[in-house]
Amino acid sequence: MKGKKDDSWLKPRGYVHFTKKFDRFNKEDCKFLHSYVSTPETVAKHSFFPLIHRPIIARRYKSIGKDKEGKTIRAHSYTDSKGEKHNTAKTRHIFYSTHIDAFILSYYCKEILGPLYESKISEVIGLSDCISAYRKIPIKSGAQSNKNNIYFADDVFKFIKEYGECVALTFDVSKFFDSLSQKYLKQQWCKLLNAQTLPEDHHNVYKSLTRISFVEYYQVLKEFGIKNQNKLKGKKIISFCKDTAEFKKRIQTKKLINEHPYYKDPSVHSKKKREYIGIPQGTPISAFLSNLYMLEFDKLMYEEIVIKRGGLYKRYSDDIVIVCRSDVKNELEDFVLTTIKDKFFLTINKDKVDTSVFASSDNGLTCNKPLRYLGFEFDGKRALIKTASIAKYYRQMKRAVKAQAGRALHNKKKRGDVSTARIYKHDLYKSYSHLAEKGEDRNFYVYAREASVVMGEKGILNQLSQSWDNLNDEIKKYEAKYKLIKIVE
Repeated sequence: MKGKKDDSWLKPRGYVHFTKKFDRFNKEDCKFLHSYVSTPETVAKHSFFPLIHRPIIARRYKSIGKDKEGKTIRAHSYTDSKGEKHNTAKTRHIFYSTHIDAFILSYYCKEILGPLYESKISEVIGLSDCISAYRKIPIKSGAQSNKNNIYFADDVFKFIKEYGECVALTFDVSKFFDSLSQKYLKQQWCKLLNAQTLPEDHHNVYKSLTRISFVEYYQVLKEFGIKNQNKLKGKKIISFCKDTAEFKKRIQTKKLINEHPYYKDPSVHSKKKREYIGIPQGTPISAFLSNLYMLEFDKLMYEEIVIKRGGLYKRYSDDIVIVCRSDVKNELEDFVLTTIKDKFFLTINKDKVDTSVFASSDNGLTCNKPLRYLGFEFDGKRALIKTASIAKYYRQMKRAVKAQAGRALHNKKKRGDVSTARIYKHDLYKSYSHLAEKGEDRNFYVYAREASVVMGEKGILNQLSQSWDNLNDEIKKYEAKYKLIKIVE
């Protein structure tokens, strides 16, 4: 392999799977991986293992209506008029590849397909600025640091300030990864390679993502006698199975493997007649393929909204925002909804399209409804972090303190270990205060401080002005409640 390689595809993955982990700093492992994943004949014959499926549930404190006085009611769950209970939590279905499979997918994403995709984008001047997610976009030319959500949101807010009176529309694609047409994805894959059909190695990679099989995470833990995920921590487990024979005996023979869960018409039972849709979210190549799928859509939106209308178009994964004149608002909204449905086989719920109207006044821009985008709210004058994100930050902080206090109480009561009956503030300070500065210690407070600087908004830090006192008050509360040792750190 000639020339200096980035080797970012060699990023290690810490989770335990059916096959062993690889050490990127081990010369033998590294040599084997380079040779294996870069040999098309080998990849073409490679047998991909089933994925491990794990649902990630995020609790959401959402608006469920208004009371008699017209005030918004927010809750984690609610009961509708028919007496049926609903949960506002959002579930993301994440699928994990075995380690060797993950390295193959990552290599094809970053070394082969990724550069071709970036080359295609560069053919249309200005298009790159419209596609934000899953790409490395330098903050400025030659910079080593890349943009994140702060910069992407700030770009939109700055555009509105400069544009003046306008309308901002935000769209959310329904069940994005689950709804991608596999047939269309394959066509785009071929087009990217400038080929009529996929080469055998690419076709094998494609099949691993479109005819997936998977095992539920909780069933894997149960089969191997592991009570919960926490029991894996601290144990030097290389893999669940020591070899293929054990995998067949403990997983395959016991029929724990499930088939591909998505196809367009569930009433069609014949596998030959099924039209499969969707790709698994969570593999090293899934995010890239979603961008590849949307490439032609991005081109159409850029041409119609930016070039022809002088507006703004941005897409971050399945979140779309456009800014335009009020007189073309309805036309462009219909254009987005119709195009994505008719040409790209995806759906956007029209009822969930948010509209923010910005108008000029003596005090500058005003709006009827703040624009919410990538975790921020913009009212025409200033940008702030969404109140829901602030509330989530405080909930996580309180849960972390409570968990620390619970462990300290356990040491005090069960073990009789008074010396460890304390709350370790250092870890809490790293996770929930300004004391985290660099690298892995980066936390929500540091993120907010960066946003305050980038956006020039002091109000963002004011949103967290009570965080230090709240954290220490929470610690003191449990120290007093459980009579723990108080140590100043």
